[in-house]
Amino acid sequence: MTSPVTREQVFQALFAVVQAAPVATLIKTFTRRFALPDQVLPGAMPQLMVWEQPERSEFTGPAMPPKRAWTAMIVVYFQNTNPAVAGATIINPIIDAIETALRYDDPATNKLTLGRLVTYCRIEGQTIKETGDTDARGIGGAVIPIRILVP
Repeated sequence: MTSPVTREQVFQALFAVVQAAPVATLIKTFTRRFALPDQVLPGAMPQLMVWEQPERSEFTGPAMPPKRAWTAMIVVYFQNTNPAVAGATIINPIIDAIETALRYDDPATNKLTLGRLVTYCRIEGQTIKETGDTDARGIGGAVIPIRILVP
């Protein structure tokens, strides 16, 4: 791993990973700019956003670089206009595709290193899922927490 990496290198690499197959076949619009569901045009859905979140640095010792942990949220919105179709049947395959895309790129360690930019990048924490079945417009989605350990 090359150090120090920049935030922009890391978040561009994460964004590229989630734009690749198998996610690319299920998402119409990708962006790094956060929007609320009402700000997304229905024709742009399903939409996936990589939303950067708080960072944490920890002291590791004198003359040692800090341990850096960055957070992102993958946010997905979709609109289901067919009341006969359960929204879960739309969001579940999207979440599965995102999990597949974030598996690993380093077979030696079974970690996703974003092309050796980071120690690891993985889904970590609670995924929030809204099927859209209770929304009059059929808007649903998911928020998937991503933890990135940066050398």
